[in-house]
Amino acid sequence: MAYGIEILSGNGNLQVSSNYSDSGFIVTDTYTSVNSITYDRSKDLIFARPASGGGNQYVGLSTTSGTGSVTRTFQDTSGNSVNMEVIKGRFASEFTASTSGYGVQVFNSDGSLVFDSQQYSAGTTNARGGFSVTDYVPAFDLNGQPNLSSPITTDGRKFANMDPTLIDNSGDGFYMQYLFRDAGSNEGIFWESYFNVTFELGSTSSYFSNFNPILIGEGGSV
Repeated sequence: MAYGIEILSGNGNLQVSSNYSDSGFIVTDTYTSVNSITYDRSKDLIFARPASGGGNQYVGLSTTSGTGSVTRTFQDTSGNSVNMEVIKGRFASEFTASTSGYGVQVFNSDGSLVFDSQQYSAGTTNARGGFSVTDYVPAFDLNGQPNLSSPITTDGRKFANMDPTLIDNSGDGFYMQYLFRDAGSNEGIFWESYFNVTFELGSTSSYFSNFNPILIGEGGSV
């Protein structure tokens, strides 16, 4: 960069850049074991993993037609609720810069807030530091059918962004979900997306690509 400030994680991933208002991701809440989550779809990002490791778990968020603040349930393919460990946060540009106290603030050239160290507590005792994206998959890069020899990451205990997921119902409908494998073989995180429909003589599933980017990462102190 020609001017400004950049902060990289230990593995070289960009955490904060004064050139990009959406580079400063701030964790606002964490949950150790919940089966539903309330968040603002226009501002919050939700990252999650199964609360208990050592298994193979398909999981996605329940369908919703709402905008703004919504409550969705973590479900498996059969529609059963699943307890998840959750990291919820927002980009720094969604916050108003603090005008008192102490800490570090970074703005980009148009005045947008990029980083504010005071926001890391965000008024809640659940907030725990930052978040590092370690793996990224562009939209339409996966065919939707999990390949156990080719995971997004081989670490089945990392966190995956959940808002692109959708479990329409426990029968016919859309299924866009993650498979978390942490059971000793073919470990990792995989993506699955398909449409299931039942006919008079049986049912069939058609796989399709991921409509949205996939982000995998880990919390700084989670």
